[in-house]
Amino acid sequence: MHGPQRAKIANKKFNAWLKKRKLFVLGREFKHSVQSGGWPDYVVRNKGRLEFYEVKSGKHRLDPHQLEILRIIRRLGRVYVMRLDRAMKKFIDETPEELRQL
Repeated sequence: MHGPQRAKIANKKFNAWLKKRKLFVLGREFKHSVQSGGWPDYVVRNKGRLEFYEVKSGKHRLDPHQLEILRIIRRLGRVYVMRLDRAMKKFIDETPEELRQL
């Protein structure tokens, strides 16, 4: 399976993951094939607080520009980098330590 297919599956599964946890999605970035300028894939409201999720699949990593954007928006709410495992069954939190600190 190629990267774009894995990404599409990862985002579909992540949507279900959020719904299961009853998190309210305020915005999604993955519907378009254009570059988003580093903005995370999902903006979520969780108990009145903002959370930002970047979803990764396959071997894709955060690029320096994405990391810089996440550092900036971390001031607005929690930031997560989630990866769909190789078996495509569950999400693993790969948030860099520097983004975990508020």
